[in-house]
Formats: sequence, C-alpha cells, structure tokens
Amino acid sequence: MKIRKLRVHEELPIGLLLEADPSEQLVRSYCAGGHCFIAEWQ
Repeated sequence: MKIRKLRVHEELPIGLLLEADPSEQLVRSYCAGGHCFIAEWQ
C-alpha cells in the first residue's frame, strides 16, 4: 500500500470523507485549509 498527498488537480474522495462528517460544506472547508492523503494499493 502507498500513502500519498492528494494532488491539486485530483478530486477529493468525497464519499469516504462524508462517512466521517456528513456536511459536504465542512469537509470541503477542512480540505481547503489542510492536506488530504490517500492510500492506494500497488
């Protein structure tokens, strides 16, 4: 498994993030002010 920072041009994994917080507005706010990392299977 590889963990990496989400690139600027990539879409947020919004469905997964909404599992943790049901407010899409808040999720997008958190991500705009921070960093999003994703895990990928190699």
